[in-house]
Amino acid sequence: MIKGSCLCGGVKFEIRGSKGPFELCHCNRCRKATGSAFAAGLRVRGEDLRIVQGQELIKTFKAPIIDAPPPYTNRFCGRCGSPVPVPSDDASWFEVPAGALDDDPKIRPDKHIYIDFKSPWYSVSDGLPQMTKSQIQASRRAVVSGKEIPFRPLSTRAAGRERQLQAIDAHGRQEPDGVRMRARRTARSASTDR
Repeated sequence: MIKGSCLCGGVKFEIRGSKGPFELCHCNRCRKATGSAFAAGLRVRGEDLRIVQGQELIKTFKAPIIDAPPPYTNRFCGRCGSPVPVPSDDASWFEVPAGALDDDPKIRPDKHIYIDFKSPWYSVSDGLPQMTKSQIQASRRAVVSGKEIPFRPLSTRAAGRERQLQAIDAHGRQEPDGVRMRARRTARSASTDR
């Protein structure tokens, strides 16, 4: 068993293991929820996670839906504020905040996701694959439909161009320069409607 807990120790959980993915998410909401450059999270099947203590301390915040359902959900200890595992809508899997683990999960991060929303002050230099919003969404749709979609990692320069073309972040939040970008997107869609 791999053990995990919140900062105050009020919430404790155990996982039987994880096959991943173990993703480093750079979307705006994950950065805000963690107060960091990215959220490090690994996926665990629902039957492989057990809350050992502190279920009554767990609070949930669902951010407003801006782009499309499901809402961005953040779960945390109501006493210390530490992130705790977040279930999928049907609780078939959980997103476990890697920083809350007390033991080594025996897997390592496998990719950066939503890299087009990366903090400008952070440089990715670990050599892991980097996926934009459109790439990770296509990949997840492919997994659901059983298709295999080839993945082409982004270079830092390509990630910058991708960011310039998108105005909405991974969870539907408007980027600061979204008005200018929305105009570009409208112009692009008008040209493809012809």
